[in-house]
Amino acid sequence: MKKKNMWSEMYESFQSLYPSLKKDAVGYRPHGYMSILVYFPDGLRMVYNELERRARFVTV
Repeated sequence: MKKKNMWSEMYESFQSLYPSLKKDAVGYRPHGYMSILVYFPDGLRMVYNELERRARFVTV
């Protein structure tokens, strides 16, 4: 039985929906239910929600 990594699948979904942002993204981590937090080199962070298939920038 193969185990799936849901977080990496969400990151791949983010990359396919936002191709202009994927080249700048440096990493991600889980963030809540069905969402990931994507990091950018300039310090910006973006939350991508897989259920809504929408991303939004977050501030500190």
